Amino acid sequence: NDASLINATLNGAYMPQVILFRADLRGIVAEEAVLAEASLRGANLSGASFQRSDLFGADLGDANLSDANFSAARLLSANLGNTNQSGTIFAGAVMPDNTIHP
Repeated sequence: NDASLINATLNGAYMPQVILFRADLRGIVAEEAVLAEASLRGANLSGASFQRSDLFGADLGDANLSDANFSAARLLSANLGNTNQSGTIFAGAVMPDNTIHP
């Protein structure tokens, strides 16, 4: 079975290299969390908040990021390929190519 953490609060959590492949993480609040090199491929992150979180090298490929908030998050070297980014907020985030999102 795929993991489900709908509306969970994980602020400040330290979970590097966690594997949450195709997990249902709708509405999760993981602000200031460490998810470096996490596997979130195919996960449903709609409405999630990862403000100021470290997602360095995370695999978000094929994930649903609609209406998620990645403000000031660190996404350097992360995989955002084939993601649904409708309504996603990246204000001030360090993007995969090391640019800062406006």
